[in-house]
Amino acid sequence: MTDIKSKFNTFFGKRFEDICKDFLIGLNKKNKLPFQLDYLSNWFGSARENDERKEIEIDLVGLNDKQNKILFVECKWTDNVNPSSLLQELREKSKYVQWHANGREEYFYLIAKSFSKNIEEKNVLLLDLKDMRKELLET
Repeated sequence: MTDIKSKFNTFFGKRFEDICKDFLIGLNKKNKLPFQLDYLSNWFGSARENDERKEIEIDLVGLNDKQNKILFVECKWTDNVNPSSLLQELREKSKYVQWHANGREEYFYLIAKSFSKNIEEKNVLLLDLKDMRKELLET
């Protein structure tokens, strides 16, 4: 039983990304996102750093090709997430996505079990389990 408990969060962390994707698809269908998504998927890339290959992963990236808008999403199956540091990491990773790099409007969503504090920035949204539950109950 302790083996299952120790691996549950690791296992469910990946499943949480799938849940977040389904949740965002649902919001998209209800026009509850800042723009209509034409595409939503995880993103993988790489870069050279100190002569070594560095893998880069963004949990979800959503696009609207006509409006040149892009949504970057980080999903964390963790309580009391510090949104400032998570947002900074996501912004750094977003620089590697070359899609319309010089003429796009960027949005950032952070999704976690809960956050340690709130941040209010343009084109940034925090969603926690309470927000997701509330949205699902409104359906």
